[in-house]
Amino acid sequence: MTSALDAAESAQVPRLPALSERRRLRFAFLFVLYVCQGLPLGFFAYAVPAWMTRNDAPAAAVGGFVAAALLPWSFKFVHGVIMDRFTFLPMGRRRSWLLGAQASMVAGLLVLAVLDPAATATRQLLVLALLVSAAASVQDVAIDGMAVDLVPDDERGRANSLMFGGQALGLGGGAAVSG
Repeated sequence: MTSALDAAESAQVPRLPALSERRRLRFAFLFVLYVCQGLPLGFFAYAVPAWMTRNDAPAAAVGGFVAAALLPWSFKFVHGVIMDRFTFLPMGRRRSWLLGAQASMVAGLLVLAVLDPAATATRQLLVLALLVSAAASVQDVAIDGMAVDLVPDDERGRANSLMFGGQALGLGGGAAVSG
């Protein structure tokens, strides 16, 4: 009787499509995630330094800010080693890292919006840029790992071009909209 009840319950629950089974969904997923990681990169690498410069922040402060915003991207190889070592297997090898990185990016940007620091409050800006950029670089590594696992060899070229284009679109959009 229990198996009949389980079968009836499972028949009523709609099953979401798997990325490994749907090519267009897989491409759209990778593209959108790369747009999402490009947005803070454009914001912190272009729009905020321009805003700081326009509001008379010292050149050394602007340079330090840009360095802090881009520094986590230099340590992506470390993120990969950590991700491969520590996983939460019920969610998959990289999904927990991806969700954590997305939540951290959103939280960091919300804190930035609430604090509304002045252009000369370089320490606050620098710390928030470092944290959000670290989350974006972790997301980049997690997505790359997921892409290797999900995308068949014959589709990797197209997937990589969509991922690169998504990040470029996000970078440009982040700089333009926030600028």
